[in-house]
Amino acid sequence: PPVSYNSAMRSGLFTTLLTLLMLFFTHVAGGETIAGTCIAVADGDTATVQTTDGKKYTIRFNGIDAPEKEQAYGPESKEKLTSLILGKQVRVKVEGTDHYKRTLGQVYQGKKRINKTMVAAGCAWHYAHYAPNDKELAAAQRKARGSRLGLWKEHQPTPPWQWRQSRRQENKKKKSLCSTSFLEEKEENNEEVTQ
Repeated sequence: PPVSYNSAMRSGLFTTLLTLLMLFFTHVAGGETIAGTCIAVADGDTATVQTTDGKKYTIRFNGIDAPEKEQAYGPESKEKLTSLILGKQVRVKVEGTDHYKRTLGQVYQGKKRINKTMVAAGCAWHYAHYAPNDKELAAAQRKARGSRLGLWKEHQPTPPWQWRQSRRQENKKKKSLCSTSFLEEKEENNEEVTQ
């Protein structure tokens, strides 16, 4: 029998909905747990975890912010995280996804909460903007700071979010200066041609 317009539309709609549902469920949702091996450490708050089925997840440790690689104490922070989890089995309690499409979560190696361990060792800040109610991270930072551990050995260490902001402002200034220099050079060349 001929297929009616309505049944064709419903079939197309069903296929579209099914496709969207499949895409939704292949993305890691908050509240899930990822278990796997840490195969890479990018810096003191980002690592890659590979599950037994071969899927790789870039994990951003939620609630902490480690110094950037080029920043004071950045290499030491990365080294500490590497010693804690690289090549080891970890669990990630997923809390969401950031704007870079990284999986946000709390990372555990055995019973040890690595997010807290990094802050307690003075290798990362409690990122209170994103985890304002995390009393464990706040207490770990107070203790590390009071004991002058890691980055707290400096009198006034610059938090990574401030460091990144100042770098962005510097880059804007450089671009502005480059544009100004280019325009001045172009004007000089134009004057030489017209003379």
